[in-house]
Amino acid sequence: MTKKRPSGIGFRKVDGTFSDALFHEEIMKGVDDTALRIASAQKAVATMGFTREMAEEVFCVKLPGAQDAS
Repeated sequence: MTKKRPSGIGFRKVDGTFSDALFHEEIMKGVDDTALRIASAQKAVATMGFTREMAEEVFCVKLPGAQDAS
């Protein structure tokens, strides 16, 4: 039995690697993914050892919390 090769949609870059980043950027253009980025940042803090500040920087969000109440 031969191993199936995953299909690939994307562009071959100058360095020879294959990327679908341009498709992703086009699909996400105009989409507000803030809620997903907040959830991802919260998960990174809870399970991956990120500090709150690290997660906010990596995911480009401001996490809700006790400090926001003031």
